[in-house]
Amino acid sequence: MELRTLGVDIGGTTWSVGRWDGDALQVIATGVTGEHAPEEVRGLRSAIAQATVLGEPVDTVGVAFPGAVAKDGRVTDWPNRPRWVGAHLASALGIGRDVRLEVTDDGVAALRGETALGVGRGLSDVLLLTLGTGIGGGLLLDGRVRAPLPHDARTIGHLRALPPDGVSHTRCSCDRTGCLQTALASLPDERVLREQGLAAWPAGERLLDFLADLTRILAVPWLVLTGGLLCRDALREALTSGAADRGLTMRVPARPEQSTLLGALAAGGWQHD
Repeated sequence: MELRTLGVDIGGTTWSVGRWDGDALQVIATGVTGEHAPEEVRGLRSAIAQATVLGEPVDTVGVAFPGAVAKDGRVTDWPNRPRWVGAHLASALGIGRDVRLEVTDDGVAALRGETALGVGRGLSDVLLLTLGTGIGGGLLLDGRVRAPLPHDARTIGHLRALPPDGVSHTRCSCDRTGCLQTALASLPDERVLREQGLAAWPAGERLLDFLADLTRILAVPWLVLTGGLLCRDALREALTSGAADRGLTMRVPARPEQSTLLGALAAGGWQHD
């Protein structure tokens, strides 16, 4: 089939634009999102413009986005990047009315990407977490993606699952304490993790404890961890070892930084033959 879908992954730290080319994902451009307002992320607009105007014809842009977006396309909430709130996503990205825009939660996008083509392909029950600027995720039960409530940016990373015992006292970007993603605030560097493993990251131990309990309650046999932080070898090895110690069957994609971009393509209607 002719592919006319462009994928856009917008994260709290970086962004990427890509399309499917033959039998491989082609990453067209990447850049830094940071704490900039959307109108200041000009490289992203330029990359989309070049791909939709100067490149092959595109009739749909699939966007993986960690914030909440209303039906009219306006960003209503993004705890990690509040300067995006109020922006009209299509206008901020420079997407014209002749191009269809499909927005999906970034964690759900990663789940769709990995179950369509990656390490979750062929599985019917999967819990996936993305580790990046924050923590996102998605759940596949009985072969069906369970999407979060619409227009709510507080997904699994904002579950208040970390106990107030000194392990996680950091206040989350949503202005609460105990949120799962606050575990990342105390993440050690690669050298420390390589030497000491999860013993150097008590909040990481609590994170895996919670995931072990959650997968048992849901009767989900597979855990997939992905996202930019899983590119760190020592972190990946520490989490893999810790998951095995808890009886978790865990998979990590070969290119964890691309899971969400694959899902953005799927959100736009792209399908792999």
